[in-house]
Amino acid sequence: MSADYYFKKLISQIRDNQLKRLDGFVYGEEERILELLQELKGNKSVKVVELYDCDLGPRFCGVLSDVLKVNNTITKVDLWGDSLGDQDVRAISEALKINKSLKELRLGRNKLSSEGARAIAD
Repeated sequence: MSADYYFKKLISQIRDNQLKRLDGFVYGEEERILELLQELKGNKSVKVVELYDCDLGPRFCGVLSDVLKVNNTITKVDLWGDSLGDQDVRAISEALKINKSLKELRLGRNKLSSEGARAIAD
């Protein structure tokens, strides 16, 4: 089976609320990860989003922020080692002011200064 087949199957599982955990490490390409995230806006089953070592760009944080503003099912997001900087996490920090379901946010091994950490803490 091709990578496209598995990707389409994963999209279907997200849409049908059959998936509990999304691990983007396997899918690698930022465009695919962004598409998977978009599907989480209406999802009620995925509780854990692990996107560690995906080397994600600034667009990713904007999309994740949009998802977290409307999704109250996700309880853990792991962005360990994704090359995120202070500006990137500001978008996420805005979503956290709205989202009350997220209990764990892992941001280790990113490019955050104390300013980025403060933005998340506030």
